[in-house]
Amino acid sequence: MDKFVCNLLEECGLEEFKDAFLDDEVTTAALLALPFILPLGTRKTGKGRTTRAVLDDARRAFIDLKPVGTNIPHYLENLQQNQPFALMFGSGATCEQSFVVFERQAAQCKSVLHAVEMVVKATYVLWCDFPWELSHVFQFLVETVYKIDTGKPPSAASRTMRAFLLNSEH
Repeated sequence: MDKFVCNLLEECGLEEFKDAFLDDEVTTAALLALPFILPLGTRKTGKGRTTRAVLDDARRAFIDLKPVGTNIPHYLENLQQNQPFALMFGSGATCEQSFVVFERQAAQCKSVLHAVEMVVKATYVLWCDFPWELSHVFQFLVETVYKIDTGKPPSAASRTMRAFLLNSEH
């Protein structure tokens, strides 16, 4: 994904951000910001009603940020959220350790970027449903970053974000 994102930055005319991208803290901060930038997901709850995701739930479904020293076996044992998701130990954009959590098992990754990449790929390949809270985030990653043809037209959020990246003044 590193090579792809560097190519995407070039394609968008944002070459000067390559060095910042290669900085793990900048990359982590950018990934943590995605649920705040893209619209939250909605789902139908019956009788024509829809529910919009809560930002904190969406953030945890994407990258669950825990403090260093959290007891991993205890955390996994008491897990209540849908999987797979990325788990990050650290504070702010400083990542000490990152994992992909799937079936109450945690697999260590090189970085948060690698963990998110593994979550997207595992969810897509295993035909799991993306978390409804993050439907726009995952659509953006699948359609824009990985350029996977889903057989559907790109979502409005993906088109808007891509247009912003391509047309931004820098």
